[in-house]
Amino acid sequence: MVTPLLSIKTNRFPLNWKRYSKLYDELEAAAQAFYDLGHADLAEGIDKVRTELKNAWELIAAKERAERDAAERSQPEGH
Repeated sequence: MVTPLLSIKTNRFPLNWKRYSKLYDELEAAAQAFYDLGHADLAEGIDKVRTELKNAWELIAAKERAERDAAERSQPEGH
């Protein structure tokens, strides 16, 4: 059974904004530290992970929008 994303409380959401932001910031800091140490290859690898994290966040947001749109379409006229 699929749990609708919109029914999940924020503190129980597997990747909520707080968790996403923390991960994104940590990855950004790690990448910058590797750049500063002269390891551009490692920094670029971490930047790729950060990009994939952002893509995952956007996928979650799109799915939430789709659920919201579907819920609005199922409402009777005038509600």
